[in-house]
Amino acid sequence: MKSKDEKLKQIKDITDGWKNYVIRNPTTEAESLRRTAICVECPLLKNDGITRCGVCNCPTAMMTRSKNKDCGHPEGSKW
Repeated sequence: MKSKDEKLKQIKDITDGWKNYVIRNPTTEAESLRRTAICVECPLLKNDGITRCGVCNCPTAMMTRSKNKDCGHPEGSKW
């Protein structure tokens, strides 16, 4: 089970991703495209109408735009 600090960090990362999804920045968009290209190749990626990380269940559109979010792949971050 996640600690309170881990949950708060996850909320901050998700909020940051949403902010960057709504207010687009060329640098953030370039990084998001780079990360998304990696995610698309991941066998853990889920698509149930919304493309999501199979590890943390975050929507990739927001997850890849969060500046402080790491890939949560069990074998280590892929980006």
